[in-house]
Amino acid sequence: MRTNKRIWVARLGSWILIGSLVVLAGLSIYKLLGPDDVQGTMVEEKTVEYKVDSAYGAAKFAEDFAYYWLMHDLEKAQQYTAKGFEIPSDALTTIEKPNVLGTEAWAPVHTSKTTVSVLIKGLIEEGKGKEARRKTVYLSVPVVAAAAGQYGVYDIPTFVPKPSAPKVPETKEESGETVKEKEKIQLFLDSFFRQYTSGQASDLAQYFADGKSRLPLWEAKYNRLKSLDLLGKENGDVKANAEAIMEINGATTIQKYELILRREGEKWGLIKIHPDIPYDYEREEE
Repeated sequence: MRTNKRIWVARLGSWILIGSLVVLAGLSIYKLLGPDDVQGTMVEEKTVEYKVDSAYGAAKFAEDFAYYWLMHDLEKAQQYTAKGFEIPSDALTTIEKPNVLGTEAWAPVHTSKTTVSVLIKGLIEEGKGKEARRKTVYLSVPVVAAAAGQYGVYDIPTFVPKPSAPKVPETKEESGETVKEKEKIQLFLDSFFRQYTSGQASDLAQYFADGKSRLPLWEAKYNRLKSLDLLGKENGDVKANAEAIMEINGATTIQKYELILRREGEKWGLIKIHPDIPYDYEREEE
């Protein structure tokens, strides 16, 4: 009995010793690697950033989204949005539902490592019977890479004029003072959007610092400026985001723009607007 007891005590001591060594080894590994390495995949999922490695894939995704957007089918359009983005309830108010004959992706442009702005061409038919007429519209759809080979629309699209053939850009530096008064910027933009939707290319030239003619968006009717956010100054220029309410394609919709404005004396001008407004190259060549 004493012999068996001694054997049992010896085994128990061995188990305790082995268990202690395992615990100490685990603590050493934890301290050496740190909690982030131990968690592995969990940490990687929080920090991973997917790049838009296929402009074609993003363009095709935007093309399908635009089809349902032009149809005013927000429920199906929502299926193409990025996780966390809900289409605002007031983004599209149907006046008259058009018949969408097709959509086609034209020019995907990388706006960052993870986002693409895709220009979509849509063919729609408005009216019925003898009064039916076809027209082509263009809209810019913002797309973000959600995962490798997966995409999502992360904001509402913006209608733009039909692009025209470009010329070799000229580099020109301009200086000016920062526009500080929000009320004056609102008046300037209100006047600009009215000319953008009802004026001529020559009318738009006076709103741009380079003085060049731009193509109007005649298929739209400007309603009002919904919001204006000043984002700060850079090299004397003012960055801003603006939302304008317009009637386009049989619906009242919100159009979003990113702007850079400059003031020289009492004259204001747009340095940049996104989505871009195409130049009127025919007028520039005259």
